[in-house]
Amino acid sequence: MSIRSTVMAFLSLFIIIFSTSGCKKGCKACDYGETCNQNSGYCFCPNGFEGDSCHIYSALKFINLNYYVSDPCSGSAGYTVYITADQSYPNRLYIQGLFNLGQAVEADIFSNSSKQGVDLGIQAQNLGAVQVEGTGIYQQIAGRARITLNLEYTSNGIGSNCTVILNQQ
Repeated sequence: MSIRSTVMAFLSLFIIIFSTSGCKKGCKACDYGETCNQNSGYCFCPNGFEGDSCHIYSALKFINLNYYVSDPCSGSAGYTVYITADQSYPNRLYIQGLFNLGQAVEADIFSNSSKQGVDLGIQAQNLGAVQVEGTGIYQQIAGRARITLNLEYTSNGIGSNCTVILNQQ
């Protein structure tokens, strides 16, 4: 066997070995903090990040927008809220003005199996006379953001389950 043939055989074997190990398919190298599942070959994005290589901040699609709110929980007529991000925690959002209160509601973004940060979790929070907790989901409808929150809402000791919808203005 010639030296050239030996080198080509070695290079081919090297490429085969290293191209089948580590993350493949949807991940590029799992170098943005995501975790690679060695069985499936896909990266799982940490909460607050999305995309094939988890380099996109999920909060970007939520923030710096005004949302018109449909709110059967508090009995308030339609009003506007604004969402900001937490600079220290990439998966944390603050919904300013929800329930027409002066306090912000804290929500956490969770990445799903499709590498999209669209799921929200709202841990139990006390906002004065109001307590709230629940879940939410972000959607794009006709090119506009829509957030649907399914909440356990308690005001002055009286609790109810309700759905609050935030539509981008």
